[in-house]
Amino acid sequence: MTKSAHNTKVIGNKKASRAYEQLKCKCPVSRDDLKNYVKVFLGLDVPDKKMCEEHSSPFEYLWHSFSADFSVEKAANADAVVWANRGGGKTQLAAVATLLDCLFKPRCQVRI
Repeated sequence: MTKSAHNTKVIGNKKASRAYEQLKCKCPVSRDDLKNYVKVFLGLDVPDKKMCEEHSSPFEYLWHSFSADFSVEKAANADAVVWANRGGGKTQLAAVATLLDCLFKPRCQVRI
């Protein structure tokens, strides 16, 4: 690799790294944004397909818990009851929802 090609690659990597860091701080505003954010920055592919017509998908829970505070029409209560099989990802998704709250909801406080 020539010195010029190496310098170009280094500059390109720096720009990509800067863009990555800027995107990490950008609040997702749509379902697709949130799905992509969780996939890229947290490495989780949250299922968005419900298995039964009367049920909700795991991603629907995550979107509900994340977007409720940003909604123009505030719901009377944005709480959710999550009932799923053992090992279904309830705790992991609750942790993701809490992390997203800490990152993107300015007055959020978390106690562990």
